[in-house]
Amino acid sequence: MNFERGKDPIKSLNIGMDYRNRTPQVGSPFLVHFRLRKSCPEYYPLQNKEKNGESIIAICLKEPSTIYYNPYTFEPLPGMKCRIGDDPDMEFHATQDAEGYWEIS
Repeated sequence: MNFERGKDPIKSLNIGMDYRNRTPQVGSPFLVHFRLRKSCPEYYPLQNKEKNGESIIAICLKEPSTIYYNPYTFEPLPGMKCRIGDDPDMEFHATQDAEGYWEIS
């Protein structure tokens, strides 16, 4: 963990791309789990990365403005719009799972 000297430790704490239980700022990269199971050839590389336990990095595009719901319990979930890579077709809505990790499902 890195702190910046002379600044508030909470504001200057840099823990990298792990935003577990936190919301990333617009434009910042963060780790995401790709759990989308659609059978589309363009998703195969991301699904293989998820299966092999490799890191998938997304970039936050928008702060959460929409409320997302767990389809099974109807509890509200924190969510945001994000993009993987530079392709505009790879824009998704990410939500936090029960453990606080960001996922696309």
